[in-house]
Amino acid sequence: MCLFILGYLLVAVITLYAQPQRVARMDKNGDDKISKHEFEGLNKMFTAMNTDGDRYVSKEESQNFRKTRKSKNINIENNEKQTYPDLIIKKYDKKRAWPGNIVFADSNRKCIVEANLEGKVVWQHSLPNAKLLGDVELLPNDNVLVLSAHDGIYEINRYHKVVWSYKNKLVDHDIDRLQNGNTLIASASSEKASEFPYKDPQVFEVNPKGEIVWKWYAKTEYANSKYKDIRSKDANDWVHVNSVQRLNDGLTLISMRNWNLLIAVDEKGLTKWKTGATELRKQGAKSQSPSCPHTAVLLENGNIIVSEPVKGRVIEWDPKQEKVVWSYALF
Repeated sequence: MCLFILGYLLVAVITLYAQPQRVARMDKNGDDKISKHEFEGLNKMFTAMNTDGDRYVSKEESQNFRKTRKSKNINIENNEKQTYPDLIIKKYDKKRAWPGNIVFADSNRKCIVEANLEGKVVWQHSLPNAKLLGDVELLPNDNVLVLSAHDGIYEINRYHKVVWSYKNKLVDHDIDRLQNGNTLIASASSEKASEFPYKDPQVFEVNPKGEIVWKWYAKTEYANSKYKDIRSKDANDWVHVNSVQRLNDGLTLISMRNWNLLIAVDEKGLTKWKTGATELRKQGAKSQSPSCPHTAVLLENGNIIVSEPVKGRVIEWDPKQEKVVWSYALF
């Protein structure tokens, strides 16, 4: 019965988009195009209709979609031939697992993959010229944003069209699409492009035109600090920023790998608060402090989720008490 109702609803949704008068009805402000906010249906349907990736469905796109769908019966979830093998899921507790799909980048196979929690690949996009794929995120408009290290950033819609890109060899570790449409970038390789105290920023923000509108330099506060002589053994770099996040209060959270430190800076680039150890990271360190911190994300409760590759674990760090309140170890 449930499957029948679901099937009926899907048919009803498709029928809705096939009728011009109903499409016109969704155009609440009468500007002859439909925004994601005005759209009365599934995200994947909006993405399928929005072929130019400008985040609006025009009358022409709506008409073309009806013709194309009728003649070609497009599978809007996966119209690139699947070459990536389905995932092997060893454990899946449907009652406890958070619902949704998994999106990740595979550098070895040079592609972006979306799979459901049962391991079925539902969408993939190949990037044959990419050298090293890094951070990837699913955007609110259903496009995928991916980092290609020492190359640039690409925003790709579900029809495999690059709708936005930014080319810069300093792009290498983390990207974060902001609510204003800009993109925040963490760069560790900026410390290899020049001599200490380095001319390039470790964190910078670009607008949709590719213009740098904000920069953060570690040297502003720390060039003459107790951290000035710290260098990692593997890369001989100074700070090695691994991740960035723009917080709701406007501060920017920065993960500093070599210092085992997390800091939040204001728009002037000045540190407003910091947490974690302050010594050079050590392999297998016994301290509870974030070790070689990656992918730091501030939670609503004020704690920070941090991954620690050298320890093979993920922790929830309480910055006020300076201690781990939860952890999960892979080994």
